[in-house]
Amino acid sequence: MVWRQLGRRSKTAIGDLSWQPAPGYVLLLEHGKHFGAGHKQEFVTAVEVLDGVGGILAGQGKPFWAIVSGPDGWDAGLRCCSA
Repeated sequence: MVWRQLGRRSKTAIGDLSWQPAPGYVLLLEHGKHFGAGHKQEFVTAVEVLDGVGGILAGQGKPFWAIVSGPDGWDAGLRCCSA
C-alpha cells in the first residue's frame, strides 16, 4: 500500500467507513516490528495516517483504535493514549 497516497485520501478512503456502519472501529497492523524495521519512513507515515483517521472518526463521534502488534518487549516508539 502506498501510505502517502492513502494519507492524502484518508477522508475518502479509510476515513469514510459509512459503507460499514458500526459504533466504532479497530484496525490491527500485524508484524509491526518487521514493518517498522524494514520500512521506517512508511511505518511513520502509516502511523500518521492512522492517527489522522482517528481524528476524523472522533469528529463523527466514532471511536477508532489502531493496534500495532509486535513481539513481547518491543517498543514501537508510538504514543499511547486513552479515550
